[in-house]
Amino acid sequence: MLALVVAGFVLHPVLHYEPSIVALLGAGLLVAVSSAETGEVLSEVEWPTLAFFAGLFIMLGGLIDTAHHPLAVHQIGLVVTAATVTISLIYVWLRYFALAA
Repeated sequence: MLALVVAGFVLHPVLHYEPSIVALLGAGLLVAVSSAETGEVLSEVEWPTLAFFAGLFIMLGGLIDTAHHPLAVHQIGLVVTAATVTISLIYVWLRYFALAA
C-alpha cells in the first residue's frame, strides 16, 4: 500500500495528478481496506490543528493573490512555511516523547 502511494508521489508529474490527490487516494484506499472503525479513527484526528494549518495556508494564499509586492509576500511565505515545518516537527517529537513516557 505504502509503495503505491510513494510511487504515486514520484510519478505525479507523469500521471498529471496533484500530490494532494495522490495523498487523498492513498488515504481513501487505506480506509477502505482497513478493519478499523471509521468513527473511531476520526475521533482521534486532531481537528483543531488541521483547521489551524488550513487557515494559515488559506490566508497565505490570499495574501499572495492580492499582494502588491510579490517579492515581500514570497519572503513571508518562506518564513511561514519554515516556521510551520519547524513547529510541526517540534510538536510531533514532543507528542512522541509524551506518549512514550
